[in-house]
This record gives sequence, C-alpha cells and structure tokens, in this order.
Amino acid sequence: MAVARSPVHPDYWLASFRVPDWEANQDREFRVVLEGMSADPAYAHIPIGIIRKEPLPRSRLLLAILSQNQEEGYPHNGLVAALKQQNPDLLFFAGNQVFGRPAALWREKFSPDQARQEYLRQWLLFGWAYSELLRDRPALVLPDARDYFQNKLWGENGRQLDLASFPDPVAAQDSGGFLLPPEFIDLVLTTQVSHMPDPAEKPAEPSSADSHFWEVKYGGLSLAVVCDRWFRSAPAPLLSDAGLRNGWALNPDFDPRSQAAVREARLLGPPQLDLLEKWADDWSGGVWMKALLSQSLWVSLLTMPQGWSGEEALWQLRPLKPGEYPPDDRPVADFSSGGWPRPARDRVLRILRRALAVHLAGSGGPPAALKYGLESAADAVWAFVPPGVVNSLAARWMPKPQSRTAGLKPPEATGNFEDAFGNRFSLKVVTNPVEQETGQPGRGPSGYGLVTFDCESRLIMLESLVRPENRPSAEFRPYPGWPVAFSQLENDGRRPVAYLPLLQFKGISDPVVQVVDEKTKEVIYSLRIKGTEFRPPVFRAGSYTISCGEPGTSSWKELKGISSLPASAKRTRLVDFNLPSGK
Repeated sequence: MAVARSPVHPDYWLASFRVPDWEANQDREFRVVLEGMSADPAYAHIPIGIIRKEPLPRSRLLLAILSQNQEEGYPHNGLVAALKQQNPDLLFFAGNQVFGRPAALWREKFSPDQARQEYLRQWLLFGWAYSELLRDRPALVLPDARDYFQNKLWGENGRQLDLASFPDPVAAQDSGGFLLPPEFIDLVLTTQVSHMPDPAEKPAEPSSADSHFWEVKYGGLSLAVVCDRWFRSAPAPLLSDAGLRNGWALNPDFDPRSQAAVREARLLGPPQLDLLEKWADDWSGGVWMKALLSQSLWVSLLTMPQGWSGEEALWQLRPLKPGEYPPDDRPVADFSSGGWPRPARDRVLRILRRALAVHLAGSGGPPAALKYGLESAADAVWAFVPPGVVNSLAARWMPKPQSRTAGLKPPEATGNFEDAFGNRFSLKVVTNPVEQETGQPGRGPSGYGLVTFDCESRLIMLESLVRPENRPSAEFRPYPGWPVAFSQLENDGRRPVAYLPLLQFKGISDPVVQVVDEKTKEVIYSLRIKGTEFRPPVFRAGSYTISCGEPGTSSWKELKGISSLPASAKRTRLVDFNLPSGK
C-alpha cells in the first residue's frame, strides 16, 4: 500500500516524504519505489528498511554520535559493523558529514554548479557508507562548516557574504556569514535537516524564518537539537585589536580572558534562546530526561606550546609518544570553539542547568567528558565530545602541571581549569593524541561516541570508542579511561544551602516537580522524579512555589509559599492527587 508520494528534486536529488497520523507502536517495513521507470534490471533495486516502533518510556535508550566524516575512512565497514552490533536507537551526525574542500582554499575558479555536484557526490558517499544504519533507525543531523564548504563558520544569522568586498576569502569568512550563494546553503539544509520534525511552537520573534532548533521526543527522552553556528557572532568585527585571522588572535598583546568577553556577541540566536527556555521547563508527554545536541563544545579545550598560536600551529601539533607530556603547554583561545563568547555561553548553561540536561557536542578539542562551570568549576551540566570518525588534528589538552589542580600528576591532565577565555570547567576524562596503531586514519584519536540514557536508574553513561579498522568486522573497544557514568541530578553541580519539605505523592507516580523562587520569579529547575518521594534542594534560603504532577492534565498542583529549611530540619508535605486541585 502506498502511503506517500513525492517528486524527486532535480537539483537536490531528493524526495521527501511526510506521513500524517503515524502509528509508532509497532515495527513497520517500508520500501521506496521509483514510479514510471523501465523494467530494466538496472532499475530493479528497491531499498527496503524498517521504521522501528518507538521505545516505551520505561526503557534504556542508546544514542550514537558521529562527526568529522571523511573519504579517507570510506567506506567505514568496520565502524558500521560495530554500530550494527551495538544497535543504537538513534544516530546523531553532529557535523561535517560532507568534508568539503573549503571555498577559501580553492585555487581555481569554480561555478555554483560545480560546488553542487561536488557536494552531492560526497553526500551520496555518506549515504552509501551509513545506509545499513540509516535504513532502520532515526537519524538527527546538524551540518557544520565543512558541509558548507567553509573552514570556519560564524553564521551571523545567515548572512550572505560578498567576496568582492574582502581582500581574500579568509578575511570574508572571519567577518561572519556564508561564502557560497544561497542556493548552495539551501541545498545543504534541504539534504541534511529537512527530515527533522517541525517545531511544536514558533519562536516569538516573527522575523526569524527558521529557528534552527528542533525538539525530538523519543521514548520519553527529549532532545533539543540546536545549530550553534547559524546565529553565532563573528569575533573579528567586534575585536578589532585582536588581529584575528581564521579565528585566531594573532596580536600577542591581546588577552582573550579580559578583552574578549563581549556581552552583545551571540552563541545562540534570540529565537533559539526563546525556544530553549520553553523546552527546559516543559516536561509534558511523559518526558523523563533531556539532552541538548549541538555542533561544538562550549569551552576552548586546547593547549599549545608556549609561543605557538594560530591555525597553522594547530596543524603542526604532532601525536605524542605514550607517557609523554609536553613541558610548557598553555591554554589557547580558538574563537571557532563554543568557548567564545563567554557571557552568551554562560546564559545558555544556566538554561540547561534548569533542565538537568547533558550537552552532547560534535567537535571541540580532544575527546573528553567534563562538567561546565559558572561560579565554580563544576556547578553546571555535564558535556561530552567524542572522537571524530576521522580526526585530522592532533589537538590536545595538556596544560603544564603547575597550572592544574594540586595533587594531580601527568599524564591524566584532568582536574579543575579555566580555558583561555576564562570559562570554568572540571575535566573528568580526556583522550589526548598519541602515536596511533596501524590502520587508524588521521592524526588524533578517531572513532565515535555512545550515550546511554537509563530511565529506571536515571543514569547517563558516556563511551568514547576507537574507530574499528576498515573491514567488515564488529570489533570495538573503548579508549582508556572510558566509560563515564553519572546521575541525571549531577547536571546541577551547585551545593544546596537548604531544602524544601520532603514531598510525598499519593495517587501519582513519577511526577514532574518544578521549583520557582518567589522572590526572583526564576525557575530553579524542573525534572520528572523517580517514584513518589522527593526532597527539593534549593540554593538560597527563601520562599518557593512548587508545581508538581503531570503537566497538561488535571493532575497538576501548585504549592505556594513553601519556606526552605536547613538540611537537618525534617518536614513532610503530602501531595494527594486523589483530592481535588488546590487541596
């Protein structure tokens, strides 16, 4: 039975299908048929796949993260075979699916049609390589700079650049925006993100045609998929004294810690922030855990030897011998990382902390698991950046020992830090580049990431895995120091100074609890608890409103004027949903 038809776009080589009122409670086989084609055997190949039933909310979900795809590793047989055995529920392709040659590096003139054909050639290779995974599980995709044929990208709200106005393409790129014409940008967006769900709510700002923000609810897991490139401010126009070139400050007297904290600079755009605020507070529909997915890590997780700086120096870093530790590395400021701009980064982290949401990134230094910090090193949410499929750079985080937390010794390079922009974080595990084994492409750690979300235990586990050799086997292994596991509640790293009464719920299980400071009107956090008891921690003595129950239903109560108590003071509040609202 045919359920949908779509024409093939002649320029994008794409047919897009939308099936309304989909019943997601069982597996369904599907096939795609080319209508009107000859009966010649050359056209007989009909792809067959499975649209899986949505997992029940009370289950464990596995998310695979892949980024930095390159032809060097094609056709990725070993990687695909390993992932088929691990059987993730969701795939997150986090950037550089098409590792296009940056327009700034083209020596000869090329036409928009040549760029289109080269993009589609690589896009087909990407689809063929991962087809055995894509045919039977959902995929979330975010394009990054290389997908747009750029080396760096500060989108400046989709600004279109006029190359004739700049001395060279690198200077144009530094000013912020897109180097190739709108038709090419639309090609990238249509092929990579047109399958994403429509936003449930439009952004408040009417001028925003597209928010580049998608919420994916799957099996009780709510994922905010956010492009942190599209609206991001370019640093060069705002920091004229830095001498910025290709995202690096070449003026040796420029101090990014004290001079780069530009308050008007954007990491996310106004429509994204508006939707993110709503997403953080909305736990309706049985949602039990949240995560934010974006292209970049929100610190500059990178060190270089004293005196080194710039893109060329980054490419000159070499993998180290096992046990080797550089004597004089210092944190450096990569303006293409999410560590800049710091004020905007801090605002987003405060929203994520309200939702107890882990941040999963596609790129940003060596593979690492860390906790972001605001007022202290680890008082915000966890973050994870896995290895790229092919890691061309030997990027590392190995600050010289005296700059690290007392008592730690190399080569772990873990502890509490500030990056070159002054962003606080606590590094839990990092995989720095070492001389690689035979069969490993690239110069840095290559591989992929797995994230397990467990509904019953409310634990999150992060795995950073070595890229399997390019053969159709299913051999896989983690990098040393992995996996890392932590509870959902650890995504708020603040120490409580007081508590509200112990809430005991009757007539409902696993309710949502939201705590609001009555003085500041600030939502402190929202979460779906496990079970029927919860004692809410707070971080300032005062009076609070607790909203609890099942959002969007009659089982929802608001308890006002709840005073905080010292940890030693025990008090219980019964919340009985067998009674009418307000009782």
